[in-house]
Amino acid sequence: ACDRFLKVYDLRMMRAITPLQVHVDPAFLRFIPTYTSRLAIISQSGQCQFCEPTGLANPADIFHVNPVGPLLMTFDVSASKQALAFGDSEGCVHLWTDSPEPSFNPYSRETEFALPCLVDSLPPLDWSQDLL
Repeated sequence: ACDRFLKVYDLRMMRAITPLQVHVDPAFLRFIPTYTSRLAIISQSGQCQFCEPTGLANPADIFHVNPVGPLLMTFDVSASKQALAFGDSEGCVHLWTDSPEPSFNPYSRETEFALPCLVDSLPPLDWSQDLL
C-alpha cells in the first residue's frame, strides 16, 4: 500500500519539512516547472493532484485521467513545459495541454539524414569455384 504522506526536504536549509498529506495514492511525482514549486502527484488508477510541497493539499485539485487500460504506467512533462503525457497499460498515450498546438521541443532542428549507400554503384564480384 502506498503511504499518503510525502516526505519533503528543504535542500536550502538541509532539513525536513512537515510531511505533505495527499488524497491520492502517489505512484509518480514530477515538478511542474511553469509554476514555482507546483508538484504533480499521479496514482496508477489515473487520479492526479496538483499541490504546493509546502502547503496543504486541497481535494478540489484532483483530476482524473481516463486510461484505456486498468493502470497508468508512466507520466512525464514535456521539455517545453506545455504538455503532460500519461501512458497506460494498453499502450495508449494521453496528452494534456492548454494550447491547441503545443511545442514539445523548444530547441528542435531539421533532421540530418545520412548519405545514400554506394553499394549499388560497385561492380559485381564473380563468385565461382575457381577462387578456391
